[in-house]
Amino acid sequence: MTPPNSPRARFAAQLGRPDAEIDLIEAALLIAAEHDAGVNLALCRAQLDALAQRARQVLATPHP
Repeated sequence: MTPPNSPRARFAAQLGRPDAEIDLIEAALLIAAEHDAGVNLALCRAQLDALAQRARQVLATPHP
């Protein structure tokens, strides 16, 4: 039986949501964690959030 907080169970829970509510980043990170138990989900999420924030800043800046 799969533990309820395992990456596989959390991934299955994501897929059980309506399409518009699926967190694709979380799902991708859970796939990575299933493949490699050493994946730090919180750190990866923080890095992706920082990258997205930087992209928003660059896109909001007018360029000639």
